[in-house]
Amino acid sequence: MIDQDQARKFWTNWVRREIGGNDLVQEAAVGAAVNEIVQGRDNQAAADAARRTAQSLGVGVPPMNASSPSSAPTRGVPFPAPVVARATPAGQDGQPLVCKLCGSTPAANATIHEHNGRLVWMVHKTTRGPFCRDCGTALLRHHQNSTLFQGWGPYVGGVVVAAVIAFVVVKSVDSGGCLDNRTDLGNRMTRLHNEFVQTYNTDFKTINACQSVECETVPKRHIAAALKTYNDGLSAICWPDKDRADATALINANTAMADAYTTWATATTDADDQSLQNAAEAQDTRESTADETLARDLGVPSATATT
Repeated sequence: MIDQDQARKFWTNWVRREIGGNDLVQEAAVGAAVNEIVQGRDNQAAADAARRTAQSLGVGVPPMNASSPSSAPTRGVPFPAPVVARATPAGQDGQPLVCKLCGSTPAANATIHEHNGRLVWMVHKTTRGPFCRDCGTALLRHHQNSTLFQGWGPYVGGVVVAAVIAFVVVKSVDSGGCLDNRTDLGNRMTRLHNEFVQTYNTDFKTINACQSVECETVPKRHIAAALKTYNDGLSAICWPDKDRADATALINANTAMADAYTTWATATTDADDQSLQNAAEAQDTRESTADETLARDLGVPSATATT
């Protein structure tokens, strides 16, 4: 006598694997197969009945081959799976497709995509088959994991860029549109000032050593040129609102002192030289005061010019 429970269990697995479909289709196909077995027919007839039932319910299934059917299952005897012909994917030359990774068959053509994002660009990778089931599954999981963990780059990058822009804007507003901090401003101011003072001290030693008015012409003009260089450096700095007035005062003082030294260099007599020297010294004092004021605001020491 046929064990119907055992037969139903076997054919349930077979229908799920070979036919598929929804629960209604599978149940009907299993019932048709078991009915054939109960009536004493063989597995081939049961498989045909299951397929006909599934086809009648709208499920497309490949036909059975014409191989000899196995004997009907009985109690205590394992149910052999019916021999079913499956279509093997073939290439253009008619030969079965071979997995490009391991060389096994059967294999099927497949294309697997991977998308990775960077902060400012994106990378798209494509891997094309054919692949066998095991290699295709492993490769798909690999690409899925890469996309999952690296595909967020553009979104993260957008957040980072937005945060940087917000920081720059806030920093710029706080400093009146300028991004240099107090330390940077102090260092730049000190460097410009010390370069001028070094030139000033060297040239004034030359002036003091001269025995004629003509000898003093070149070092006086050199000091005037150094003041203009000093101003170029100061003008290149973006001064915060609270320091801009003092920086402007120093630039104006440097300009006036440069003009005074240029005029002093035109002296041809001792009397002219003395008169123009007094005017130059007055502008020199004004420049020193403006220099010290800005240095004090920035909290940096300033080198001292000697005459």
